Amino acid sequence: MNNLTSCLRASSLALLLLASSPTTAQAQFHTARSLYQARSVCVPTPPPRYLPGHYETRSERIFIPGSTQRVYIPAQYSTHCGLFGIRYRRMIRPARYEIHHQPGRYEIRQKRVWIPGRYVN
Repeated sequence: MNNLTSCLRASSLALLLLASSPTTAQAQFHTARSLYQARSVCVPTPPPRYLPGHYETRSERIFIPGSTQRVYIPAQYSTHCGLFGIRYRRMIRPARYEIHHQPGRYEIRQKRVWIPGRYVN
């Protein structure tokens, strides 16, 4: 009788644990995944390779800003003949300064760049 009671207690305890804990089904689901992860960790990785440093030629698009120039324009004169063949000069336009604006532009320039060495897998 004692033996039967202890068996019933153990089986009822096991049933209560299974019924109250839904994580056992999830744990069984995740075991295959954890085995896969454990196998993937054990795969040996190749040793890292060293790529030495080198120069590369790179094209860069550079904006060159516009410039402003002050340009001197001399006066303009015209020559006329007056009475009795006397020549005289008349100023048509006085001397002046003009400001010329050069717009900005883009240029593509080649530049040599040092790439340092590094380890790669």
